[in-house]
Amino acid sequence: MLDISFYSTNNELPSIIEVSDTFYKWLAKSDFAEIGVSRAEKITLENEDIELNVVDLDKGQISNRTRFRDFIAEAIVQESNDILVLLGDSPSKKEYQAAMYKLKKLHEIRKCFETKTYRFLGKGV
Repeated sequence: MLDISFYSTNNELPSIIEVSDTFYKWLAKSDFAEIGVSRAEKITLENEDIELNVVDLDKGQISNRTRFRDFIAEAIVQESNDILVLLGDSPSKKEYQAAMYKLKKLHEIRKCFETKTYRFLGKGV
């Protein structure tokens, strides 16, 4: 498992979303990887300053946060359509769970982008 991390500027613990290798590779090959530039930033975690390579979500004339949210929203629509086609009328529980993984992860990521207290993204892709 790999992860995508969201960091705040107010000493809160990061939100870490674990994702499968397959999902991570999909993100790395998508437009997600092209949004924003990772730069070294000092972030305070548990009262300790550390330097991490992260994307500032508030940077840009059209903010990186907005660009990421737009990408995720489009991916959710596409994935929802793909699931409906794939599953048909009566999928098994196993088929349903496998098909829903990507959609669930996209929603987890979307919620973090919508949380304004998260200022930085550690995407590593």
